[in-house]
Amino acid sequence: MIRKILLALSLTVFVLCAAEAKINPLMPKQNAVVSQHKKPVEDFLAEASDKRVKLMRDEDFRKKLSKTARDPEPVLFVWTADSNDGFILELSENKDFKNPISVSSNGNSASVPNLKMARKYFWRVKTSDGSDVSKTRTFTTADAAPRMMTVAGVRNVRDLGGRKGLNGKRVRQNLIFRGAGLNANSKDGIKAGANTIKPEGVKYMKDVLKIKTDLDLRSKKEVADMSGSPLGKDVNWINISSSGYAGSFEKDGKERFVKMFRLFCDEKNYPFYVHCIGGADRTGSLAFILNAILGVSADELEKDWQATIFADRNMDFVAEPRYFKLVEGFDSFGSKDEPYSVKVERYLKSGGISDAEIAKFRSIMLEK
Repeated sequence: MIRKILLALSLTVFVLCAAEAKINPLMPKQNAVVSQHKKPVEDFLAEASDKRVKLMRDEDFRKKLSKTARDPEPVLFVWTADSNDGFILELSENKDFKNPISVSSNGNSASVPNLKMARKYFWRVKTSDGSDVSKTRTFTTADAAPRMMTVAGVRNVRDLGGRKGLNGKRVRQNLIFRGAGLNANSKDGIKAGANTIKPEGVKYMKDVLKIKTDLDLRSKKEVADMSGSPLGKDVNWINISSSGYAGSFEKDGKERFVKMFRLFCDEKNYPFYVHCIGGADRTGSLAFILNAILGVSADELEKDWQATIFADRNMDFVAEPRYFKLVEGFDSFGSKDEPYSVKVERYLKSGGISDAEIAKFRSIMLEK
């Protein structure tokens, strides 16, 4: 009888000790809304279109913005603990921590980049040996596009997803990424340029982003003797030399965009990484078409193109009137008051794209 009482008391003490959390999560605060944009980026994106265009023409502003906002803001996690034996931060979109992001830390903090935008996350911290686990806390990432990404050795990477589209449905994230080239352009048109993406960037794109298709929009001279993706043989490298801006409406330009669009109508090709060399002009023209057909607003389409200034202060923004030539080209496919989803749909259909193909793309890329 005494042994049973002692056993019961020991179990009670164990439960009480377990209830006293030794790890105390501090940041992000419970139910906080966390921005992944640096303040200069937030300020620029908050401006009206005419003010943003004026700022883009200011070379000093572009240099300052690129210097202070080149990389997105990772989410900072901070906690206190009774010991410093090593910790594992876990966060997930699921309350049961299914498929968590796990980050090891030898201190009382950790930073995590590239979280989805406008998502609620659950997070907790445990000791490396699993002997103690903190209470679960929650936060939400800000509903602020573009979702800018950090990938080692690659500039100007961002997710096409995250914005609101047709009928208020959000464009799915982690399916189409855009950015700069993964290797340099050929110097002589004969031998391919050296890889610029770093090994850790390759690992991130393959293991975390799960890239299946590397859609390269560069010319044959730029890619030279390339026969595969810098990401490896298991990633499908497709090279379609693309025009951009006003060239999108020439016969061969439209044919290329129609050919590219059909790739996005096949679920087996996802996720995509789409790029030219800078990830601005040719890539931007394709990004416009894809997001427009999904119902993204005119202002957000413009912001997506403008976001390149965060990554590269040396971009040739004499290209600005070319962007408006792209917009004017699509305006010719409808009335002033019609949304670009309608105008771009007519553009694609004029090149042979069917209603079924457009519906398929939208079903893949728009959340239910």
